[in-house]
Amino acid sequence: MIPYIDYSKCEGCGACAELYPLFFEMRDGRAWVINHEKFVAEKHRDVVYSCPFRAITVE
Repeated sequence: MIPYIDYSKCEGCGACAELYPLFFEMRDGRAWVINHEKFVAEKHRDVVYSCPFRAITVE
């Protein structure tokens, strides 16, 4: 399972990258998933709650 960003909901606020810099970075005003191979769903459950626009899911 890895984090997925729904760009129809993402507003580019950067909250995910600020709270979880290991998994997200900002590029051209948009969040990008990085290091997805290090993501462990059971350990990093709160990632989906880092987005105030509910643009992050784990699939």
